[in-house]
Amino acid sequence: MFLTVIQGLIIMRIFRIILLLSVLIGGGWLASPIDEPVVDAQGSTQPTIGGCPVFPDDHILNTPVDTLQPSVLTEYYKNTIGRNETLFTDFGPGEWPPGSGNKIGIPFITVNGNIEPLIPINYIAYGNQSDPGPMPIPLDAPIEAASDAHVLAIDTANCILYELYNATPQASWWDADSGAIYDLEGYTLRPEGWTSADAAGLPIFPLLLRYDEVQAAISGDGMLHHAIRFTVPVTQTAYVWPARHQAGSQSGPQYPPMGLRLRLEVSEAVISTYSPTAQVILRTLKTYGMILADNGTALYLNGVPDDRWNNDHLRELMDFTMDDFVAVNQCEWRVDNNSAATLPAPDNKACPRPPTPVQVNPAHLAHQTNPFVTFSWNLVFAAQKYRVFVFDNKITAERTVDIRENTVGAPTSHTLSQGLSPGRYFWRVRERRDRLWSAWSTRRTFFIDPQTVLPAPQVAPQIAPNVVPRFEPTPVGTLPPPPNSR
Repeated sequence: MFLTVIQGLIIMRIFRIILLLSVLIGGGWLASPIDEPVVDAQGSTQPTIGGCPVFPDDHILNTPVDTLQPSVLTEYYKNTIGRNETLFTDFGPGEWPPGSGNKIGIPFITVNGNIEPLIPINYIAYGNQSDPGPMPIPLDAPIEAASDAHVLAIDTANCILYELYNATPQASWWDADSGAIYDLEGYTLRPEGWTSADAAGLPIFPLLLRYDEVQAAISGDGMLHHAIRFTVPVTQTAYVWPARHQAGSQSGPQYPPMGLRLRLEVSEAVISTYSPTAQVILRTLKTYGMILADNGTALYLNGVPDDRWNNDHLRELMDFTMDDFVAVNQCEWRVDNNSAATLPAPDNKACPRPPTPVQVNPAHLAHQTNPFVTFSWNLVFAAQKYRVFVFDNKITAERTVDIRENTVGAPTSHTLSQGLSPGRYFWRVRERRDRLWSAWSTRRTFFIDPQTVLPAPQVAPQIAPNVVPRFEPTPVGTLPPPPNSR
C-alpha cells in the first residue's frame, strides 16, 4: 500500500518535471539555481529546499495574514496564554546542556529518494493515524534532542517530506510514535482528526526558522514567506483549519486551539531598530504570523540548530510579549476544509459560522397579555451583537432589533418599546462575531392575548364624616289603631 503512495508521488513529480522542461525548451526560459529562492510573477519569494518548493506560494502556511482583521477572541487568548509572556527562540548555536552534544532546535536531513534505501517504520502509539513505511530516512539521521525526538527528512529528488515523532533507530528500522508524508508541491492536509509528527497534525519543517533562509532574506526583501511554528502550555480541546488534530486539556473557548494564527502588531519604525536577523523574524511575524502547532513553553519559536546563529540577536525578540500580538481568522483564505489551497483574496464567509443562540423566553406557544414582550436567550461566548426578529403571520408587524455590545458585553435580553397587538407572533435570534452572523435560531411561536375588561365593582354609598344621620318623625294620627280597638 505504501509503495503505491510513494510511486504515485514520484510519478506526479516526474510528470511535472516533463511539463516544466517542455515549457523551458519551448520558451527559451532558464530556471533559477536550485538553492536560490523562487520568485513568482507578483514578486513574492517562495520558500525552497534543495530545488524543491516548500509548498506552493498560495499554500495557507505561505500566505500573508497582514490584511486580516483582528479577532474578538484576541483578548481572551492573551489572558489564557499570558499577556506578559515573551517571545523566545527555542533554537540557536551550540549545545544544551554544554558538552552533551545535544544541538538546540529541530534538525533535518536532505536525501535523494531515488537512491536512498527505504527503511521500515514500526509505529508504537499512533499507527492508525500515520502514513506507513518504509521511508528513505537513514538510520543515522539527526534526531531532535528534546523530548519530542523529531526526525525530518526531505527527499529533494522527488520533493517529498517525511517526518517522525518520538523516533528511535533500531538495527534495521525506526521505532516512532507517529509519522507523516507530505508532497511539497501539493496542498493535501492530513485526514480530519489525524495527528502527524506534530500535535496539530501540521508539517513541522515548513514552519521552522532556518539560518540560510534568514540570511537570504536579509539581502533580499527583509522577511521570510511562511508562518513560524510556536507553542503554548495550555490549549483548547479543539483545532482550527489548517490544523487537523488537538491535544488540549481545556474545553473553554477562551483557550487557544491548535492551528491558531497570531500576528505581530508592531510598526516598521520599531522593527528597524533591531539587528538584521531580528528584523527578518519580526517582519515575518508581522506579515505571515506564527501558527500554534504543539503544547510547550509559552511563545517558543522553533527553528533549525546552526552554529552560525547569534544568540544576542535572537534574544532581542524577548522585547516582545503576547500583548503585542493579535489573533486572526486565517480561515478567510480557505477554499476547502480538506485543502491548504487559498482563495485569490480573503473572504470572511469562508469561515465557519459562530454558534447560534438558544432561545429562553417567550417559550414556544406561550401566551401572555402584556404587549411589551421581553425576549431572552442564552449567552454566546464573545458575541459582539445579537439580532432579534419578531413578525406575525403576514410579517406586517415585523420588528428587527439589534442589541449591540456595551461595556459589559452584548446583553442577552430585550424588551419591546412598542407593544404588540393581540394575535399570534413568531420570533428568532442570531449573533454576530468577527463580522460573521450565526444561523438564525429555531422559529418560536407566542401569543398576545386580549386583556380581559372586568365590570366596575358596585360601591356602597359613603357617609360623609362628622355628619349626624337625620331621622324624620312619623306624623301624628298616622299610626295604625291598636289591636281590638273600637
